Amino acid sequence: MRRIYSVALLFFVALQLGCQRDDATAPHNAQPSAQSLPVSSSIIAFTSTRSCQSCSDIYSMLPDGSAQTALTIDASNLYPSWSPDGGKIAFARLGGIHVMNADGSAVRRLTDGPAIGNDAYPAWSSDGTKIAFTRITTESPGVINSEIHVMNADGSNPVQITTDPAADYAPAWSPDGSQIAFTSTRDGNAEIYVMAADGSSPTRLTTNDVLDEFPSWSPDGRQIAFSTVRGGRPRIAVMNVDGSGTTVLTDTTQAFSDQRPRWSPDGQQIAFMSQRRGRFDVYLMNADGSGQTRLTTTLSANRAPAWAPDGSHLVFEGDFQERTDIHVIAVDGSGNTNLTKTTGPRRDPSWSLDGSQIAFTWGLEGNDDIYVMRPDGSAITRLTDTPGVDQQPSWSPNGKQIVFSSRRDGNDEIYVMNADGSAPTRLTNDPGSDAQPSWSPNGQQIVFTSTRDGNPEIYVMQADGSAPTRLTNDPAADGEPSWSPNGRQIAFSSARDGQSAREVYVMDADGSAQTRLTHNGGPFVLPHPSWSPNGHWIAYAKSVSGNREIVVMNADGSGEIQLTHNSIPDGQPAWSSRD
Repeated sequence: MRRIYSVALLFFVALQLGCQRDDATAPHNAQPSAQSLPVSSSIIAFTSTRSCQSCSDIYSMLPDGSAQTALTIDASNLYPSWSPDGGKIAFARLGGIHVMNADGSAVRRLTDGPAIGNDAYPAWSSDGTKIAFTRITTESPGVINSEIHVMNADGSNPVQITTDPAADYAPAWSPDGSQIAFTSTRDGNAEIYVMAADGSSPTRLTTNDVLDEFPSWSPDGRQIAFSTVRGGRPRIAVMNVDGSGTTVLTDTTQAFSDQRPRWSPDGQQIAFMSQRRGRFDVYLMNADGSGQTRLTTTLSANRAPAWAPDGSHLVFEGDFQERTDIHVIAVDGSGNTNLTKTTGPRRDPSWSLDGSQIAFTWGLEGNDDIYVMRPDGSAITRLTDTPGVDQQPSWSPNGKQIVFSSRRDGNDEIYVMNADGSAPTRLTNDPGSDAQPSWSPNGQQIVFTSTRDGNPEIYVMQADGSAPTRLTNDPAADGEPSWSPNGRQIAFSSARDGQSAREVYVMDADGSAQTRLTHNGGPFVLPHPSWSPNGHWIAYAKSVSGNREIVVMNADGSGEIQLTHNSIPDGQPAWSSRD
């Protein structure tokens, strides 16, 4: 069946897929010699600030430095919707519906979204007990479908209420909660429909050969405002609830777009977004179309306004650099405030042994927690949610557990949890700092860094936390331990031997035969050594001409090859376990 989608629906899909960008910075690939080129099917994940100097993203590349691809980006926060009591705001992020307090605090995910697709366009019922939303699924390449669902306001009991093969999206509850207006392409073109709140009795309200979409009820329930392309470009129109008496409110003669109308709670005004200055801004006008006034004045795009229940403020999407956040602004244009502030570093990438997932640390909401994602950057899932910092994840060889460092009890300690985030268990309990855990290939031991004896040193313990044993003993700091694939050696970094910079060392698994591999000197850089799956190479970060780059060398320290060549620091390489 041929499917027709609105520009807005496809724009939402593009925004979500854009979170997996691969063009932030074009890579300059190294040209290694043939005898030392790491030829395998494995992948190296690493961190870089190349896409945003104030943030950090996780990238991947092939072992020769080619195909450098961004896996993460600051999450876009889309389509805000205020609860009727004014206490909460629902919005879309990372493919699912989230809710937060009106001041931006206590963000909580309500839906996980489909395996391939996104949940979007949340809309509160008038009594605040339910949220309608759109589930957009990619059924096959180029084939997108969307249906309307309704769930309780806490995310429980989601129910699909439309089942048409065409696109159904952008639900809007009637003031009395008995009906839902929505957009559908079921008759070949995007039109406005209305149905009972349980999805029954869908009735078409508009009949045009152009797009009509994004309905918004007037507070008295007598009219519906919507976006229409009847004048050649998107404009704001209103109609009676039976579809009669359509009136276009904004100018149809100008070459700009007006979209996404929202009635004020008192019914006197309509907020909308307009592209009349080249980028979208939030505008206000009287309910009859008069008095059109621009509300936002930033240099970036501002979209999708939604009223506070008392009519004093609006929330909207505001772009900054390469992300979108939820902002709130007073109706006089003052007090523009970012509520979601999604900038946060992504670091500490760690591959699962089967190569199907990457665990990492993300300071998404002002606090570091452990997340996992697929190797293409999709299906990001939060595993920990505590006030203390959770970081430095490392997978068990069987993929069933993740060991990590946490300050949840006021001090850096080593914890282990199931791969789904359940059953977190504390393994260490020492006044010193225990961090940087790494699982042995046989799953029986965990190596880590600790200051329990007054100086950062490398220790090893059994997987249950018993029998901690010190492996290094040097006045300088030792850290960042990494097991070789055969379990016989441990690579680590150290500032010993009198140098100021950290260098890469290896030692036997019992702490003997400690050997220096690199002699770089220069500015301080944490190398974060990572073994290749076959144990032949070690990737690490070093200072090159004053900038941090990723290099790879033979396991004996010879044959070094530079993989990244960027003006922005790259670091924390992590080799996938596939070979």
